[in-house]
Amino acid sequence: MRNLTSTRTNSRCIGTSMWPFIRDSTIVRLSTDTQQLHVGDIVQIRKSKAAILHRIIRKRGVHYLLKGDGESTVDGWYDQKSIPGVLVGIYTKHAYIDACKISFRRMNAFAAGISRMTIGKPWLISSLQFICSIQLLRNVAKFIVSQ
Repeated sequence: MRNLTSTRTNSRCIGTSMWPFIRDSTIVRLSTDTQQLHVGDIVQIRKSKAAILHRIIRKRGVHYLLKGDGESTVDGWYDQKSIPGVLVGIYTKHAYIDACKISFRRMNAFAAGISRMTIGKPWLISSLQFICSIQLLRNVAKFIVSQ
């Protein structure tokens, strides 16, 4: 469980490096409590003076290998001190998703495994994004039919 006394802030994401998990213009909630990071956690780093959210795909002690889900290359290894924030929630159009819940953490660990498989394989990322798009269209169609 994350420290409830840590500083929490909301940020609007810009870009597609974490698509389809985090879409452009999604509002996320970040915490400064980075003491217990796990494979699968989405963390904030600074890269070329920009704040970036990417996923931890491997861990070695207090060093973490980061990668965007929508990218085929890794960011490299970062130590815990260079990670100022961790994702604790996502605001959607309909609800707030608590990223600290165990079901969300399990899904993140699974997503880290998928992200590791796509290193150096941009064609695989495109295929997975296409599959996610089809599923999204199916969900929209089901919603429209149910109205």
